[in-house]
Formats: sequence, C-alpha cells, structure tokens
Amino acid sequence: MDQPVDIAIVGGGFTGTLLAILLRARLAAGQRILLFEPRPEPGRGPAYEEAGRWHVLNAPAGGMSALAGEPDHFVRWLLPQSPDAFCPAEDRDKPLARRFAPRQLFGRYMLSLLEEARRGAGAELTHLPQTVSAIRRGADGLWRIEAGTMACQARICVLALGNAPSQPVEGACQGLSELHGLPPDGAVLLLGSGLTMVDHLLALRAQGHRGAVHVVSRHGWLPLPHSAAPPGTAWCLPEPPRPLTARGLSRWLRREAARARAAGQPWQVVMDAVRPHVQALWQGLPPVERRRFLRHARTVWSLHRHRIAPEIFGVMREMVEGGQVTVHAARLESCASGPDGGLRVMLRHRGGRREELPVARLQLCTGPAGGRHWLRHPAVAELLAAGLARLDPLELGLDTAPGDAVLDRDGEAVPGLYAIGPCAPGGLWEITAVAEIRRQVADLAERLAPAR
Repeated sequence: MDQPVDIAIVGGGFTGTLLAILLRARLAAGQRILLFEPRPEPGRGPAYEEAGRWHVLNAPAGGMSALAGEPDHFVRWLLPQSPDAFCPAEDRDKPLARRFAPRQLFGRYMLSLLEEARRGAGAELTHLPQTVSAIRRGADGLWRIEAGTMACQARICVLALGNAPSQPVEGACQGLSELHGLPPDGAVLLLGSGLTMVDHLLALRAQGHRGAVHVVSRHGWLPLPHSAAPPGTAWCLPEPPRPLTARGLSRWLRREAARARAAGQPWQVVMDAVRPHVQALWQGLPPVERRRFLRHARTVWSLHRHRIAPEIFGVMREMVEGGQVTVHAARLESCASGPDGGLRVMLRHRGGRREELPVARLQLCTGPAGGRHWLRHPAVAELLAAGLARLDPLELGLDTAPGDAVLDRDGEAVPGLYAIGPCAPGGLWEITAVAEIRRQVADLAERLAPAR
C-alpha cells in the first residue's frame, strides 16, 4: 500500500474489532482503517471461535453490550434470535438479561455489529487476515507494519493483542480442538483449574468422554458460581480504609461479605458492587502494595471475581462428585512418553508427596502468562528491543500512560502508538471483561476521532 492509512489496529478480537466499529462511524469518508486479524472473521477471539453450543458466557446477557452508551444493546439483539432455543429449560423462566447466552451467539453479535458498521457512512474499513510480524517507526513518524508478504504505513497504530500466550509446557496440547480424537476411555490431565479448565470439561462431556479427568493446579480451587438468587437491592459499599493497602482491602471485602450474608444476601453482591471501583482502587494502591496484592491475594481475587453460570457450576460439581473428575492441589513436575503411546506425568502435591499418573492427553488450561512472555510475539519483541515500548513495572503487560499511549523505555509517551485491552493491564488491573473494555475502547475512539 503506497499511501499511509489513518489508523491500523493490530488484533481483531473483541477489543480491536469494537474499536474499528466505533472509529469507522467517527472518521470521515475517504479516511482508512486497517484491521489486522489472522482469523477469517474478526470479532471472534479465542473464547468465541472454538466455543461449542454448550459453552456459555461467564456473565449474564444484561452486562454484555458492546456499546458503552447502550447497556441493553446485546439483550435487544438477542430477542429476535430465538434465545429459548439456546438456553437450558430451567433457564427459560428468567428475564433474558439474567440468562447466560451461548458464546457462539456473542460471536455472531460482534459480526453483526461489524456488518452494520460497514453498511453505514464513514471511513473505509479493511480486514487483513494476516499475522503482524513487525512494527517499526519510520523517520517520518509513520508506522511501518509488516504482515505476511505485505507492508503498509499508518499514521496511528493501536495494539489490541488480547491476552499474552500461556506459558508453554512440554508435552501439553492447547485448545479445545486438541480434544478431538481422544480415546473415550482415555485419562486426561487438565493443567489449570480456572475458566479454561471448565471449557474443557464441558467439551469432554459433550463428546461423551468416559475416562478419568485429573485437574491440577497449585491450590486445587475450582471456579465459583454467580449467585442463582434473584438480584436484590444493590449492595451499598462503605468507603475502604485509608491509606489503601492490599491487606486492608482484603479485610474490607471479607467484612462486607460477612455483612451481606448476615443480611440474607449472597457474597457475590459485594463483588458486583466493588467491580465499578476496581480500577480506581488499583490506581490508588502504591506500587509496593500492588506487588503485595499480586503475591498474596491475586488467586483469591480471581476466584471470587471471575465466576461461572450457576448451571455450569452444577455440571462441574456433578462431574467431581460423580468421581470422573479428581482435583489435585499439586504442580506438574515432569511429563514423559509412556510405553503405550500415552504420557506419564509426575505430580508433586502440596506437602511434598509425589504421584505418577498415566494419561492419554495433557491439556494446557492455565491462564495468560503475561509479562516477558510477550517477547514471544515478534512485533512486540521488536518494539521492546527498539525502546519504543516497555513492560509495566509489575510486568503484567505493555506499559501505557493515562489515555492508552504506549510508553517507551524512558517512560515517555510514543506519538501515534497505543495499547488497549488485556495486553496493557498494568495501570488498570481489571481490563479483561466486556464492561471494562467497552468503556476503554469508547474513550480511545473519542480521543482518536473526536465527534464531528
């Protein structure tokens, strides 16, 4: 492409696709946006691309609108989609806003938003199904982006890369598609006990798997459910103790959960009440307290914050109580080929006991690694090596200034380079779910293309 485009967006999952949709409507005709996303259809990130019809969203439909100014937009879109056909029978008496819709439907929702945006007036939006391999800044200040056999120049480049890749484990497969071809009676080890693990359990159940399933994580904690009770009065949070500390916030939340239970409310109402304030609380923590939180409270926070649908929790519990699923509080010590073509894995349990298990498949279900694992992304690695980007002080992801500009190695904002969503969580902490991302994306769209 000879002429530079106005804005290039690297990454076309939920974050990048939503930004492209909003920018197209805000920019004038004749301006150009490039959306780099290797998948054939943008908007379907990993969570939606591989999802089966049994995989539902981890939040009720009422909180899943992509548009910050229209909180019921997804629910309104669902109405003509015959949602009863996609929901379990016991869920159909609930208001649509309280149902957990299938992820496949949310992927279709994002595609419909993109198609609608393309039909309207605005800038030219082009999807390039290529993986970006290099991003460089020219002497003229333009960004040169290389992907496959093509290269282009852009005045503004936005990184919307999603989550960092998981820490690779020798012998482990990754992705739900790897479960195909698994012997029905073969034992499986799922490394990690969070939301990705639940996706694998549901997929195994759907394909009629009968073999033993071993779930291994450091603490052996399984995801918790959203409250199945009808929503009551919104919980009124008192001011947290000052000055803000990781320990003080933990005690504050435990006290509020106890108060909620005493008032006949589930503890989940406290987590829902604190959610809109999480980014401000994080920004109010001194750096040493942020580190203390990550070291001592991160796992407990994630367990209570990132929950699953009550119906899915019931399926998981049934598989555990029925004996098919065994949960191990342990770490994977080694993995070697077995004599029967399978694997022999060695676990070290808490307390030091070692246990060897023969399995047919080892599946990686750990979360994003973050930090220096971004060096495995060639374009990010090149930006870091050139000093045009740096990791945040906690090495959670790319470091950004307020307003989402990427910071260079000296802590200065890089003109025309931005990072949004889960690839740059250091200054916000909570930036992985739709509610937080849609607000950040809308704000950046306003800054890059003020209303005409």
